[in-house]
Amino acid sequence: MTSIFTQKEPKKKYLIKYHVYFDNFFSNPDLMIHLKKNGLSSTGTVRQNRVKEKVEMPKKAEKGTTISKHEANSGLNFITVMDSKPVSILSTKYGDEPKVVMQRWQESSKNSILFPLSFCMYNQHMGGVDLHDQHCNALMPSIRGKKWTWCLFMRLIQASLANATVIYNKLHPDEKKVSKDIVQEVCEYYIQKLSSVRIPREKRKSENYSEHIMKQGSMKKCGIEKTKKIMAMSHNWVHNSETY
Repeated sequence: MTSIFTQKEPKKKYLIKYHVYFDNFFSNPDLMIHLKKNGLSSTGTVRQNRVKEKVEMPKKAEKGTTISKHEANSGLNFITVMDSKPVSILSTKYGDEPKVVMQRWQESSKNSILFPLSFCMYNQHMGGVDLHDQHCNALMPSIRGKKWTWCLFMRLIQASLANATVIYNKLHPDEKKVSKDIVQEVCEYYIQKLSSVRIPREKRKSENYSEHIMKQGSMKKCGIEKTKKIMAMSHNWVHNSETY
């Protein structure tokens, strides 16, 4: 597909059978319009600051409430749907019609609510990415830093554990586990593995453990400064402007 885009005139007949789905990190109106001009349709959630059109969803709007806008020149559809919170979707293929019945939690029970087809198709094809992010968010580190290398390193560990959770649940559908259970088992494994490793007897310096304790000289209060600070330097006492 990359080789087709690098050509001066991409062959639309090869791209028309594909459909690309984005999350809100990659979605952009200009990108979707460019892809459509080359024969490739796309759908994805979008952030409000990337769209010129502002949509104000009523605060008390019910789930399934839809506000849609269509750009005639480019064929781009901008759809905002009320779920747990307002969700905005851009699509060059799907609009707010037809409506599809979806199950949603509402007042401690699941109800059938009509949602646009674009919303349903996005959930169907982006479920894996959203599930991965959900597992990663459940594994936030207790030690946080602003340095980008630390964030990248921790993200790799989070992604590995999240993938392990998904794979385990698929292989054991009757014994599913949450991410924290997998993390706990991994931690226990490495703790037991490291605690079982001991220094060989022949490499130990001495069997007398008292030799590992640092010996301390006698201590005395500083009589010149008349403070309660204590200074100690073996058996030779000196006075300095700094209090030790």
